Amino acid sequence: MLVPRRGFSIQELLVSITVIAILMALILPAVQQARESARRTQCVSNLRQLGIAMHSYADVYQFVPPGNTNGYSAFVLLLPFLEQSSLYAEFDLASLAQDSSNSRFHRTPLAILNCPSDPGNKGSIAQNNYVANAGSGLHESGQFRGVFTIPALGGQRGGGWIRFDSITDGLSNTAGFAEILVSDGSRHNLRIVGSVKPAFRDSGQSAEFTQKCDSPETLTRRVSTGDRGFPWIDGNHPTTLYNHVAPPNHRACTNDGSVPDGSFPVSSTHGLTANVCLVDGSVRGISSHIDQKTWQAIGTRAGAEVVSEF
Repeated sequence: MLVPRRGFSIQELLVSITVIAILMALILPAVQQARESARRTQCVSNLRQLGIAMHSYADVYQFVPPGNTNGYSAFVLLLPFLEQSSLYAEFDLASLAQDSSNSRFHRTPLAILNCPSDPGNKGSIAQNNYVANAGSGLHESGQFRGVFTIPALGGQRGGGWIRFDSITDGLSNTAGFAEILVSDGSRHNLRIVGSVKPAFRDSGQSAEFTQKCDSPETLTRRVSTGDRGFPWIDGNHPTTLYNHVAPPNHRACTNDGSVPDGSFPVSSTHGLTANVCLVDGSVRGISSHIDQKTWQAIGTRAGAEVVSEF
């Protein structure tokens, strides 16, 4: 005689579903956290590779790559040291980066310049999450006191090519590269470039400028939603150059529309920190709450400032 099988009761089914839901609620955040940790590790690894490439370039040429050569970024000059020699050979550095023949490179993504933690960077066009340190000045006259200058313009923008022995503040106390969130067409606070008006004339007003840039008033004026991190071949603010006027994760602003005058900070999705590759090649996560003067000191190569712990 066959004994009829007993099925699940509705109560048992509901209990099972509840248990599964609880387990999923516990597991999913852990999975997401593990994925973000892996993405962040990749972001740090990319910065470290850029630091190695900078040192390899300096070993060959005795100076670091300029931040702008005929409009080309330092990243173009670093291509042979990033295992991209064939791509480098396609560039005519005697021409201007803005030449129409270079528009094809605007559709050429470079994986090492993409931080997978940034959802705004789809990796399908020539966007870059990494930028080179030009200095700490609010105005052009003091802007290019960092590591990546524009030698062709002489003293106006930092003077000659920068050798490691001219970085007298110390390689471990001077920023080389850092990360940013790219513009994605939205008005996200850290992806736009606003404009502070009227212009600040006093170079010592960095704190006041930062406060004005962060204010809601800035958003009532015209803002740029496509300038940060595109294209990576362009050697200008706010595309591939940044400065240390404001600490990490503050809004970027021009000084009444003038570029490179203004503040072009680093930014990230890593909470209240942003990754910075120092000139010695080490990578540090820097807090958004770092003292502004300390942050500015890290941005100069020979400012002789006393740098506190950061």
